[in-house]
Amino acid sequence: MVLGLLSLPNELIAQISDQLETCKEFRKTCKRINLIVSHRLLSHIVIDINKRRISLSISQLEALAGRLTRAAEHIHTVDIRDVAPNYYPIIRSYTLLQDGLTIRRIEQQNSDVDMDWAEKKIRELLPVALSTLVGAQTVVWAINDRDPAWASSIISKFLATLPLLRTLHLISPWIDEYKFYETRISNLTKLTVRGCLDISVSEIIGSSPDLIHLDVEYVSHHGSVGSTSMFHELLGRVPHDNPLKLHHLRIHHCHVRLDHKTIPHLRMLQSLDLNIPNTLMGSDLSSSPLAEVWGVIRREALPVKAIITPINNAVLDHLAGITGIQKLDLIRASCDWAASTGTPIAESQVLAHKFFTQVLPLHRQTLVSLNISPGFGIHWCLGPRNLDSIIECTHLVELSVVMDFTSWDGVQERTSDNVVEEVLHMAAQLPNLTWLEFSKSKVSVRHPQRWSPRIKVEAIFKSITSFGPVNLDIHPLLVKHQGKEFQPCLGSDGTVRYVPRPPSRRFPRLR
Repeated sequence: MVLGLLSLPNELIAQISDQLETCKEFRKTCKRINLIVSHRLLSHIVIDINKRRISLSISQLEALAGRLTRAAEHIHTVDIRDVAPNYYPIIRSYTLLQDGLTIRRIEQQNSDVDMDWAEKKIRELLPVALSTLVGAQTVVWAINDRDPAWASSIISKFLATLPLLRTLHLISPWIDEYKFYETRISNLTKLTVRGCLDISVSEIIGSSPDLIHLDVEYVSHHGSVGSTSMFHELLGRVPHDNPLKLHHLRIHHCHVRLDHKTIPHLRMLQSLDLNIPNTLMGSDLSSSPLAEVWGVIRREALPVKAIITPINNAVLDHLAGITGIQKLDLIRASCDWAASTGTPIAESQVLAHKFFTQVLPLHRQTLVSLNISPGFGIHWCLGPRNLDSIIECTHLVELSVVMDFTSWDGVQERTSDNVVEEVLHMAAQLPNLTWLEFSKSKVSVRHPQRWSPRIKVEAIFKSITSFGPVNLDIHPLLVKHQGKEFQPCLGSDGTVRYVPRPPSRRFPRLR
């Protein structure tokens, strides 16, 4: 008896559909597959209303408002971009001239639709169309200054009426011009905010006792940074007798103060992504706000297992005093502090030596993800001084390192083939590694004040695809360099080599 596709359970068919580039053709196979795949294919809707596509926008709203389609039954994610009927996007085309690349702006001809009628029609249809999306669990709202006030009011009321809404992304530098507190948004478990922060965001947080994921990045069109107690104010409306149980916290470009009012919300914190504005970072890093925050975290023994942070001595002291870290990203600060300190090379060398000799060995049995890209020192590059420490982390699944393009003795430049071979042979010694990313150091080992030798990105890509044969038992399943991903593939000659990987689809898109 031959078993076909339809003999598989629905769960396996759904997983097969996830691996396809598009489900549109697969959905047409038969009625059963259509029922299985439809809710995945139609689970995401984009509302993007502007003058250039006004007719299409009205048709979309009419279909939803008139219930002419059953797509609303499957929609779980709503992505709201422009809601501006009078806004006309500028289409850019690129023309290559002899003197370089220039940008020529081309405006398409205006639509023949009467815009007064169109705006009135959209104003009438939008609330009815949104009211059909009652199953939405995730909403991404990119607020623009060109959106009219009536559109903001309609969307705010829509958010407040969603019974299943648990994840909300608010993205805009103009967020302080909209009054979310006019309609109560509550019961969120995940909140992301990109933009100016005001009292309305703290209202949302205070009305969501089950909030476990908070992601805040302050962006101001005035170029300023939030008040000195920004994080403190965000939690100011949470009842004192019922603190939040945050599991993930991301704070970028906001001032942070940890005290008896904010610490209770962090008692169950598992993941922390912290990047304090560098306007508060002086040359004395031991007294910087970042150092103060990490000092409090260490003293309070918060159970953080995943850390993303710019590097300083306080972070290393915290990591040296605990064990069990599973994810560690040492990233570049908002502004590279090493470039502004008096002795950046010496400071960087001391911190790098402390990390690889005293800190990293403490977490080699638990670390599954490691990203070392601080961007401020050649001593953090992969080399003989730290290679053994990384290889000892045998449980690593994901690894991101910086490579220097001079030889490890700093005497001569290396070719792209040498670099690729070196990093992949290193990866082969990590038995659980499936994802490897390596980038180029910005400075030279031999001359720290100079830029690293310029090896073309295309040459490195060619070296990755020519490396081999790839042993799938020891080499990573995904290699990434300069934003381009490579995966093993069986070639016509019968050997496995790395080939460029097609871009993956990721929803919802945050911008």
